[in-house]
Amino acid sequence: MYCSWRHLVCTAALFVVVVTSTVRAGTQSVELPALTLTSIFDQGVILEDRNGDTVTDFVNVRFVLGDSPSASDVSAAANVAARLGFESMAIGLPLTDADSDSPVVAIGTAGMARLGLSPSSIGLNDLAIGEGLVVVTRVRDVLTIVLAGPDDAGTRAAAELFAGRLPKVWDPKGAALTDVVNAAGTFLDVPVGRIAVPNARVTAGGAAIDRLGVVVRFDAVDAL
Repeated sequence: MYCSWRHLVCTAALFVVVVTSTVRAGTQSVELPALTLTSIFDQGVILEDRNGDTVTDFVNVRFVLGDSPSASDVSAAANVAARLGFESMAIGLPLTDADSDSPVVAIGTAGMARLGLSPSSIGLNDLAIGEGLVVVTRVRDVLTIVLAGPDDAGTRAAAELFAGRLPKVWDPKGAALTDVVNAAGTFLDVPVGRIAVPNARVTAGGAAIDRLGVVVRFDAVDAL
């Protein structure tokens, strides 16, 4: 997919407008998440170096699926697991279990239900059939990555975006989500450390990310 800088700036600006409207309506500050889609494959949270040689050797994550997961959800989880395994080719043996407070990857609405996470809490109710959502959130203060859609095709599309394209905008050799953040920062004259990308929407069989959620933190309403 061809991505111009003008396109990246306009995409980011569209969602910043939505966020600033929310800030104007309230008085509470917006805390940026510790992990976002731009940094999800960076070493330090999910991918760890536990022996100090600077190479990733541990995947600190737990998968949550439904009690009796469908073949589609299992396939989606396998795609994600394969990507995480690729990012940790120096993994140490024997394999050990993740800690009980380790980040979670929730697959599909059944996985969300096991966590007690409602579809409305992450905006899943707004999706059409065949659409999928990748969201970084917290459930009972545990970092949680949700890959889900209203149907199997949507969930698989979300998993494929995570496993095959992130943190790129789409083309594995093209622009990255950090380019969106940098463009938004330039456009708004805001430090990039105050900008986060917590979610992305995609459609099964699509040729691009449909929509990115961009959160920008301002010190005061007067700065908007």
